[in-house]
Amino acid sequence: MEYFNTVFNSRVEKLFSKELINQVATIDTIQSASDGVSSSELGDLLLIERRSVLNNVDKINSIIDTISSSIPIPKIIKVEKKFFFEGSSLDAQRIIMQLIGQSTLANLCIRIVNQKSVSTEQFMAERFISSAAFYRMLQKLNDYLTPLGIHIINKRGILTVIGNEREIRYILTGFLWRIYRGVTWPFVSITQNEVKAVTNKLIESLGININNAKRDELMYILAVNILRHRNGSTISNKELPNYSNKLINSLLNKQYTQFKKLMTPLMDEQNNDLIFIFIWLASLPELYLSNNLVFSFYEALTHVEPDIVKGIDSFIDAVQKIKNDLNLYKEKLFLSTIISSRIAADLFPQLTFIISSVNIYEYKDRFAPSLIPVIQRFLETDSTLDNIQKHTLAFKYSNAFALVLPINIFEPKINIYIETDFPIYIDVQIKKELYALLSTTYNIAIRESPKLPECDLAINFNLSANSSDSEGIPRIYTHVHMSDGEKNQILEQCRKILIRKKSQQII
Repeated sequence: MEYFNTVFNSRVEKLFSKELINQVATIDTIQSASDGVSSSELGDLLLIERRSVLNNVDKINSIIDTISSSIPIPKIIKVEKKFFFEGSSLDAQRIIMQLIGQSTLANLCIRIVNQKSVSTEQFMAERFISSAAFYRMLQKLNDYLTPLGIHIINKRGILTVIGNEREIRYILTGFLWRIYRGVTWPFVSITQNEVKAVTNKLIESLGININNAKRDELMYILAVNILRHRNGSTISNKELPNYSNKLINSLLNKQYTQFKKLMTPLMDEQNNDLIFIFIWLASLPELYLSNNLVFSFYEALTHVEPDIVKGIDSFIDAVQKIKNDLNLYKEKLFLSTIISSRIAADLFPQLTFIISSVNIYEYKDRFAPSLIPVIQRFLETDSTLDNIQKHTLAFKYSNAFALVLPINIFEPKINIYIETDFPIYIDVQIKKELYALLSTTYNIAIRESPKLPECDLAINFNLSANSSDSEGIPRIYTHVHMSDGEKNQILEQCRKILIRKKSQQII
């Protein structure tokens, strides 16, 4: 369903029960349908019977009753055989959050974080699920985790998560954040106020400028790490980048000293966990944005890890060549994202997703499928990376790329001719507006000729078009005050052109 693919991904969706997926789709669909939606329409969409549709609506309304004790949210109502939800999209998100948060899978993840051990028998009894249902869920979960080097085993009635602790912590953090978004504090043995106090001091001492939402996300990162540490799961030496000590001792010693002072009251400093958490922070671009730290850090890195900097320089040079701009080294956010991306790929070499509640990979795959493969080719000569890291770093670098260039720049180009009978100053503005409309989705070029092969689509704002100049080219007639329907018509025509060009492999 669209919600899961946007917030998680299609593989994560399969971890949840069909009943839950249908409930999420039900509220998502009804909320989006301003004209309402009938039972039969929902049944056809979800491939379920009318009784199941009604049960889903009842479940959602019972969730609304629970939430409404603190936040008033209108229930789903039925008017003339159609369901309506008059709440906002934010209300719908709160309902979905509650639905997923009550799931067996979410509850299991919370226990893995909060408890030293999870009793299988106790868990099944408290969740009122059969052993067959539990082991089906466990199998699906392992199918998802095994490619990432993680496995959950049931030994003598106790669940144990085995694999690289760094990936375990990252996945748990990302999963819990995407479910609860900071609205709920799912951690038991450490209070929200404890972590908030440390986080605020940390942000202040490191000079990190982030908003409240990112602060709350950072609190989840710290909480998962602290609790996993307290429960005896520690980071091994091999899970840290081999330059970690150099990074701390030579480049970020002042920052690490402040970090360590704040964190030691919450966790033991005699192992790798503090270093791991700090390197995790160093994989966030925000760390480098204060006081021009990124430039001094980059300069120092050239002496400490010259081979890594050589790879960074190679990628930046490739982007500068495409952009025809030799000043990207001076772009603070761009350089910060590059450096932090490299650290992230070394720390989490198999993970091509972010903690935040958005599936960036799916978005890029939909609108710019060539982007990550092209960037990965830029990294082929970097001997400091293995093949897995190259793929992960290509994903990370694509975020930096998007800061300075359109992500669809490697997609087939759609050439558009625009003709108006307006004065030139209006003509220019019209072209700018159309480019802004189309360029976020397509690789667009505005052409001066309506003839093939220079032109794929002609858009006329006048009626006196000479069709002989553009025979065989799709032509759309519109008006200076374009309606949404006319804009969608242009977007749809571009989609058809793109499909044709891809089938012909014209780039």
